[in-house]
Amino acid sequence: MDIRTSRYFASIAQHGSIRDAADALNVAQSALSRQILKLEQDFGVALFERHPRGVALTAAGEVYLRYAREQIAQSEHMRAELHALSGVHRGTVRIAAIESLAQSLLPGLIAAFREQHPGVTFDVKMDGSERIIEAVREIDTDIGMTYYSQPASDLEVRVSAREPLVAIVAAEHALAKQQRVGLRDVAAFPTALTTRGSRSRNLIDTACWKAGVSLSPVLETNSVELLTGLVERSDTVTFLLRLSAADGIRNGTLAAVPVRSEILNMGTIEVLTRTSRKLSPVSEAFLGFLGTQLAAGR
Repeated sequence: MDIRTSRYFASIAQHGSIRDAADALNVAQSALSRQILKLEQDFGVALFERHPRGVALTAAGEVYLRYAREQIAQSEHMRAELHALSGVHRGTVRIAAIESLAQSLLPGLIAAFREQHPGVTFDVKMDGSERIIEAVREIDTDIGMTYYSQPASDLEVRVSAREPLVAIVAAEHALAKQQRVGLRDVAAFPTALTTRGSRSRNLIDTACWKAGVSLSPVLETNSVELLTGLVERSDTVTFLLRLSAADGIRNGTLAAVPVRSEILNMGTIEVLTRTSRKLSPVSEAFLGFLGTQLAAGR
């Protein structure tokens, strides 16, 4: 199979629609349909199930997609190595990150890295930790940035930095001037929490259970922006990474207060890659840069 066909196939699988994939690739829908039909004829199996609203992978399609992704990744790696040999620092770094890191940490890192390597581009997607882990595993992304993920053996933690969950409150909140607060102190106020099942929420729930504290959140959401927005405008307390509220803390509208909880202080930012995969030189360079910056506390 050629690399163009692999890209076509992977795009259709990603969008779940030949029409949407054609728009994204800027090619004719009929050309994509012919390519898929030819593949299915060559292999003698259906790779997609056709539905009124799009397509879905068959079991055979899932197998083919794995090989297509491997071929795309190898092609990108070869291209990046050739650029590196010629002294031209070009290529794309693909990252999947949780929202709190994508919004707070990555803008500054990308800007600083591109000052040194202006030919490098970035493709960044935000998602939950579980989907990020799967994206790294399936080579949908080069680098995954998660929180307290505890990945399986087929993934490697390339960079790790301790980042506790802290209580985030409005600057004028009664708890804002405290050097440290306990979970019972927080329970005296309305709380806003990340959605159940998220890595940070699991830590919060475990810490509350161990401390015998019950929180009744007035808001549960996967939006960091919504959590910090509510906290700024009320006496609500939330638990986030300090990085997640960095802008508000810097602007003086929010305060971050450490929490007396061993569990909430054990979290780490983890940067993951697939164990068996060799990344492109530009992705490796960014990983090294990222590790240096996190070690420096940026």
